[in-house]
Amino acid sequence: MFGWMQAFVEPFVEALGGVFWHDTAIYIIPPTTEPIYATYVPEPRTKVLIIGVTFGTPREYDPATGTFGPEVESMNIGIWHCLPPDELVYIVGEGPVSAGEVYERVKSGEQLYVASLVNGKMVASKIVAVDRHRARKLVRVTVGRNKTITVTANHPLLSVDEDLNVKWVFAGNLKKGDYVAMPKRLPTPGEKYSSDEMRFLGLIFGDGSVTRKTISFTNKDRKLIDDFVKLSMKVLNARPKIYSHNSGVLIASIPSVSAVNKLTNHYGFPISPKTHLPKVVWKSSYDGVEAFLKGFEEADAYVDDRGRVRLCVGEREELADKVVYLAVVAGLIPYKVKQKQNFPRRRHDYIYSVYYSKTNAYDPIPYVYKMLYKRFWSLSLISKSKVCTRRKRVVKAISVLEEAVGKMRSIVNMEVTWGKVTNVEEVEYDGEVIDIETETHNFVAGRYPFITHNSTRGKMDWHWDPFVKSILMTNPYPQLIWCDASKPYELLIVNNTSTTVAIDVTFWVIRFPKRTWCPVLGRYCDPEELWNKYMNGIVEFFVKQAKE
Repeated sequence: MFGWMQAFVEPFVEALGGVFWHDTAIYIIPPTTEPIYATYVPEPRTKVLIIGVTFGTPREYDPATGTFGPEVESMNIGIWHCLPPDELVYIVGEGPVSAGEVYERVKSGEQLYVASLVNGKMVASKIVAVDRHRARKLVRVTVGRNKTITVTANHPLLSVDEDLNVKWVFAGNLKKGDYVAMPKRLPTPGEKYSSDEMRFLGLIFGDGSVTRKTISFTNKDRKLIDDFVKLSMKVLNARPKIYSHNSGVLIASIPSVSAVNKLTNHYGFPISPKTHLPKVVWKSSYDGVEAFLKGFEEADAYVDDRGRVRLCVGEREELADKVVYLAVVAGLIPYKVKQKQNFPRRRHDYIYSVYYSKTNAYDPIPYVYKMLYKRFWSLSLISKSKVCTRRKRVVKAISVLEEAVGKMRSIVNMEVTWGKVTNVEEVEYDGEVIDIETETHNFVAGRYPFITHNSTRGKMDWHWDPFVKSILMTNPYPQLIWCDASKPYELLIVNNTSTTVAIDVTFWVIRFPKRTWCPVLGRYCDPEELWNKYMNGIVEFFVKQAKE
C-alpha cells in the first residue's frame, strides 16, 4: 500500500465503512487487432474506487486442451483516447476535416498538420500516427448553448482549476461549471492573396451563386454592386452585366465559362449549391481571412444593436461548422444557431446562422476573483501573525502576490479562450473510433474547436499505476477511477500475436456502500463526493502549512 494511503486514506475508509479489496480474473484473448474489453463490474449496492490494476504474465493458451504454453511478450494493454469518425479535426491549410477522413489519408501516406498549443501559442503540428478500434460509449461535452465535442470518456481536454493551474482532465470527469480551453486563433499557411481577391470571394459566397457558365451577385445596395463590378474586372478580368428586378434587387451577372473556371480551379470556389468554403480561404493569411469575412458580411449579414454580426449560412449544418472554424481563424469568438425558417415551400424547416461580436466578445478569465480572494485572505492572516517580524510579513506578502500575478499573466498570455461547461452527457455508441497522435501531443477538434490531448492509446506494459502522469493526468489530488454496477470500468487489451493468450488481471479497489451517512454534513452522501471534499481539504491544509 502507498504510504500516503496509510496516513490519510485508511481513517477515511474506516469512517465510511469501506474496505480495501481486490478481484482477479483470467481473460482468454484470441488473436485480434481489435481491443478486448476486460470489464470490472462492482456489486450492485457498492461503489468502488480503483487504485491500481496489475497484470500477470501473459501465456499462450490452447483452447482445445486447456493447457498453458510459454510466455508472450508483444501484447499491448492500454487506455485509448478517441474521436468518432464524424467528429471534426482542424487541418492547417484545409480547415475542419472528419476524423475518419484524416485516418484514411494518413494511412495512405499523406502528411497532414493540425493546430496545436505549444508554450501558450497555437502552431502547426504534424500527425505522426493514427489508429482505430471500437468503443461502446462516448461523452458529449457542451460549452455555452451548442459548442460541443464528442469523444471517449477518457479523452483529456485542457482545463483550469480554481488556483489557475492549467491541466488535462478526462472528458468524463468534467462537471457543469468547469472551464475548458478553446483556441483564440488557428494557424494558417499564410499564403498571400490580395484583400480585393478575398473580399470578392466573400461577396459571392455571401449573396451570389456560381453555375458552370455564370457567376452572379444579388443585392439591393447600388454601391456594393458597383464595388462588385470593379472587383470582377480586377480579379477575373471580366465586366458583369447589371440587371434590375421588379422588387428593386440588382443582379450583377458574369456569363463567362473562363471566369467560372478561374473561380473554381484557381480559388477552389464551389459550384452552387454551396457545400464548402473556397479552398484558398484556409491557405490565406489572417488578413485574407478577415477580408473574406468582410465581403461575406457586406453581402449577407445583419448587425444587431448589441454589435453582434449574424451570418446566414443556409440549410447545411456542416457548412455552418466550417464558418465557425473560419471565424476562429480570424480571432473571433463565434457560435452557431439553428433557426426556424419563415418562408413557405422550403426543403428544410431550419437554417443555420453564425453569430460573433467584433467589439464586445465574451472572453472570460476563470476563477481570477476567487483565487485573488484566497490570496488576500491568506495575506490577512499573515498581517495578524505575531511570530513574523514586519520585514518577513512584507516578504511573504510579496511572494504570495507574485505567485498570483504570475499565474494570471500566464493565463492571459495563452492563445486560448475559456468556455464554461454547461452539460456533460453520455452518448450510447457501438462503433469505430479514431486515434490521432501528433508531434506536440495535442490538437484541435470538435464541432466547435476545442484543445484536446493526443488520442493515441497509452501503453501500460504489465503493471499500471493510476498515478502515472502520462496515463491519468494530474489533478489537485490523484485522479483515480470511480465505478459502480451502472458504470463499470473497462480496460482494453489487444492481442496482436498470432496465438490465443491467457492473462490474469487484478483490480485493486476500495469498496464503499453506495450511499453512506455523513455526520458532518448531516445527510446520506455519495462516497465519491465525500472523497473529493476530504482530499481537497488535505491539499489545502498542506498548502497552508507550506506558506506558513
